[in-house]
Amino acid sequence: MTISSSSLSKVVITVSMIMLILVSSFNLNVGTSVDRTITLPWTVHVTINNKLNGLRLALHCKDKNHDLQLQIVPVGQSWTFLFHTTDFSNSLYFCRFSWLNGGIHAFDIYVDTRDAHLCQQCTWDISEKGPCRVSGILVSFMFNVGESRRGLFPPKSITIIINNKLRNNKNLNTHCRDKNTDFGMINILPGQSWSFNFSPNPIWFTSLYWCYFSWLGEGEHHFEIFNHARDYEECTNCIWDIREGGPCRVSGYDAPLCYPWDN
Repeated sequence: MTISSSSLSKVVITVSMIMLILVSSFNLNVGTSVDRTITLPWTVHVTINNKLNGLRLALHCKDKNHDLQLQIVPVGQSWTFLFHTTDFSNSLYFCRFSWLNGGIHAFDIYVDTRDAHLCQQCTWDISEKGPCRVSGILVSFMFNVGESRRGLFPPKSITIIINNKLRNNKNLNTHCRDKNTDFGMINILPGQSWSFNFSPNPIWFTSLYWCYFSWLGEGEHHFEIFNHARDYEECTNCIWDIREGGPCRVSGYDAPLCYPWDN
């Protein structure tokens, strides 16, 4: 079959027009942050600016698969992380923020349904009043409700006070330590107290001190006198009454909070 030159020209023109339409459509959609019709992965940069009034900002961001660890941002400085996402990722990153005497505040720093079509360079100012997205349209938010705790900055010192509350005027033998510090054997007279203090772990929040207790006519008992997960939110002066039935924490409560021996 022979194709005439005029027919061939018509085919070439038709194909060229189709290609031009496709290229034009592609150019209209690529590079816009409002209407993505191509689902290739793209990179999102999240920048967090410390806008506190003269205070360092501690922050800890993560999603369900990635933990970005604790970061300390000096006054007036910034910290940035990036991740890859698509139209089908449903990306969600959340952060906890803390500063001296400010407690812990939580906020969803990137929510796909809220942010994906507004910014790829998402910049946030963090102040005492809350987070403010300053990239694109300026929008202020409140910290998540119900997420306030003591804070990521631990107190400089925690004091443990042990009271001898044994019956019948018995001496209390006490031997406390953690993995690095051993306080040796301490003899606490009836009705008397002994105390020690330490600086809690400022990075991993894993401080753990345990004690062995014994008295006349009784074997040795063991108890974790400070466990970060249990005690950190409750006391900086942690007062314990030691009785035959077990230890009772009496700091911060109307009635003692008593525990069984660990052994």
